[in-house]
Amino acid sequence: MTAQEYPESIHAFSDDALGHHDATALATELRQGRVSVDEVWRAAQHRADKVAPFINAVAAVSEPGPLPTQRTANSGRFAGVPTFIKDNTDVRGLPTGHGSAAITASVCKQDSPFAQQYLAQGFTCLGKSTLPEFGFNATTEPAHGEPTRNP
Repeated sequence: MTAQEYPESIHAFSDDALGHHDATALATELRQGRVSVDEVWRAAQHRADKVAPFINAVAAVSEPGPLPTQRTANSGRFAGVPTFIKDNTDVRGLPTGHGSAAITASVCKQDSPFAQQYLAQGFTCLGKSTLPEFGFNATTEPAHGEPTRNP
């Protein structure tokens, strides 16, 4: 995509299950049954897909299927709230590439201690987000791919 093809501004807000809620408000909506985990999952994935060509921020995507329910703790302040986890953290079922072409990413068999602690709060992992190669830089502009545009 050339610079001329990028819109001046983009957004993914729409009239969906996420509304205009932050994570805390969304957790309340889920707890009170006003939205379901599946509705929230689909809305979050749709928003991520909508902006993906413009910001290039997703390294790997979780498969929807039964995963949201499996990844959602029955308890936890943020039960059912979708999130992405950086590509330098092992998450069961997703590859970890550390933002580098030097790593052959393979699917992780278990969550890292950080992912365990984070997901224990009830978050559902939509996938992995990009990061600078091995996290060693302030910007994500890899030689092996498109830059990540961070708002």
